[in-house]
Amino acid sequence: MASRSRAWRLGLGFAGILCGLARGASAQGGSEGGRGLSFVWRAPEGCPAASHVETEIDKLLGGPARDHARDELRVQATVDHGAGWLVTLETASKTANGHRTIEAATCQGLANATALIVALMIDPDAVAARSAQTKPADVPIPAPLPAAPPTLAPVVAPTTVSRGRTTFGFVGASAAGNLGVLPGPDAGASVTLGLVRPRWRIEARAVYGFRQVRSETLSNPPDAYGRFSFTAGTLSGCLSFAQPRMEWGPCVGAELGIVRGQGFGASQTTSESSPWFGLGAGAFLAIKAKGWLYFPVHADAVVPLWRPHYVFQNVPTPIFQSWPVGARLTAGVELRF
Repeated sequence: MASRSRAWRLGLGFAGILCGLARGASAQGGSEGGRGLSFVWRAPEGCPAASHVETEIDKLLGGPARDHARDELRVQATVDHGAGWLVTLETASKTANGHRTIEAATCQGLANATALIVALMIDPDAVAARSAQTKPADVPIPAPLPAAPPTLAPVVAPTTVSRGRTTFGFVGASAAGNLGVLPGPDAGASVTLGLVRPRWRIEARAVYGFRQVRSETLSNPPDAYGRFSFTAGTLSGCLSFAQPRMEWGPCVGAELGIVRGQGFGASQTTSESSPWFGLGAGAFLAIKAKGWLYFPVHADAVVPLWRPHYVFQNVPTPIFQSWPVGARLTAGVELRF
């Protein structure tokens, strides 16, 4: 009985040792349990299955993802199909969380791009080594991505970059109307030469206005009248905000010119010229008819720095003085080249 009791105690001790080793092995396995890939793929019918995407990830890594993972990585991919194919990737690891969207022409393209991004997040070195060993025809050609980025930036489909012209010259002709420069509203014309870019335009305009006026203060002779003309050169610059069929924006400018007055219908008549200096501010609107043809409209307020008087000889009071603030409206056509 003593020997049988001793054998039983030895058996229990050995079993205890085995249990301790099993617990140790289990504890060691738990430390490895934080490594691996948790992948969720939600896609409509007709798209590759989740298993297909996971297989592509393993191919890009050259082996199972769990063998290459340095940390636990959770990825949720949700595919939407509207005007095009779009996948939203939500990623989480111990070090960072990320969000990015990818567009592609097909759902297969989204699956390939998703597999590549996930593989690069797991082990970019393994992906590079695998790519070097594989024929280029067998490896999807992605857009360059940073190795193991701490945060994920949005990825969009490549677009075609237009390298067309952005600077154009233009010439134009317009009908012009002025108010406050001559005695009464006057009508005239203007010609324009300028340069236009996407955000601004600069132009030089030559403006001519004409007005005929009678003096009600004259009694002898009662039919005396004066003819007035206005000629000026204007340099202006405008900010430009473009829409598909129009451009518009605020403008400032400065102008230099001459106001000329000529008397008629009296025994003694004279012709006088006076300088004109002004500063202006306003806005423009250019409506596009074709790629090279526009219809511009300018509306400006003009502040004269010199306000000449207009008089008839032997009449003591001036018949007119330029307004403190005048106005000008031009509308015409513009050809770009």
